Amino acid sequence: MKKTVLLLLSIFGILTNTLVAQTNVSGAITSNTTYTIAGSPYTVTATLTVANGFTLTIESGVTVKVAANQSIIVNGTLLATGATITSAAVSPVVGDWSFLQVGDNTNTGSASLINCQVLYADYLYLFKGSATLTNTNLQNFYYYGIYSRGTASLTMTGGSITTTSTYAASNGKGIYATENSVVSASNVSINSFHEG
Repeated sequence: MKKTVLLLLSIFGILTNTLVAQTNVSGAITSNTTYTIAGSPYTVTATLTVANGFTLTIESGVTVKVAANQSIIVNGTLLATGATITSAAVSPVVGDWSFLQVGDNTNTGSASLINCQVLYADYLYLFKGSATLTNTNLQNFYYYGIYSRGTASLTMTGGSITTTSTYAASNGKGIYATENSVVSASNVSINSFHEG
């Protein structure tokens, strides 16, 4: 009887660990890295930076949760298909986490998001480099959907940019392009921002 009980408790423990698997991530990614279903969800506990020259691949079905006021900065390459990038909060609200940023002052980054969901950030920030979004939805961002500046370029095909942010409704832009940034958007639905 004791062996049966111990066996059942062991199986329960294994199942519980499997059901609540979580991988905490932060700091610099300095080797090519893949986020897989086996490690999902991945929780960004402090700002995560994909270093120049390296690639972060996020597989289909993976969820990446970002802690409050933290960011994902892509100075290398981000490739995501069928992934969800969202808030780590139990009950998320608009602008829970800072931003997904492509490039910085010295690095040119690139991001490709296909059939992804990016939720509850302040905005997608294209600083220096390029982003290609295909059938990707940006939802419940606080300030803007996408802020593109400098020599950054954006190609967005399909998908949507929507929010429930009162700030965005009175002041925000679905796509905010400044300086010499280049934006191409087709078949993109933009809703609830002050300006498209």
